Amino acid sequence: MQTPRDWGKWLKDLRNADGSRADSPRLNARLNRRTMAATVRTIRETGSAVVMMRSWTRPDFAGVGDPLDCLASAEMTGQCRVPAPQQTHISDAIYDNIALGSTGAATVDINDLMCPAWPVCEPMIDRTPVWRDAGHYSTEALLEQRAKIWERLVATGHFGSR
Repeated sequence: MQTPRDWGKWLKDLRNADGSRADSPRLNARLNRRTMAATVRTIRETGSAVVMMRSWTRPDFAGVGDPLDCLASAEMTGQCRVPAPQQTHISDAIYDNIALGSTGAATVDINDLMCPAWPVCEPMIDRTPVWRDAGHYSTEALLEQRAKIWERLVATGHFGSR
């Protein structure tokens, strides 16, 4: 599981089971919690484990915009640094809560792998762009970290060894 639709751009479309709008942050969080818990239960009923990826650091949420556009126009790459979020994303809090209360569920965070200078994320790791766009890490950067990412996945106990 990764990032539910709990950001403002989807908020206007979220509905509770009774059809009423979930247009307040509190109702939105409750709806996300209920929906995520039901999804984890459904997956667990098949005998599968659930690994939830914590929210990725996103340039668009930090006001940087498209990171490749920023790199193309910046005089120095430091102008495109992305600060870590100041608070835990509601989705991550829900993931952690569900994982703590569910056998066969875990969370994984890769932000510190993708952003070694954490709590600031540089736009490049060596000569590789960290993001492909404002909402996704680049394939190249992920591939460079794949062994460490796999170690984190294996550490959940829900994957085989290397």
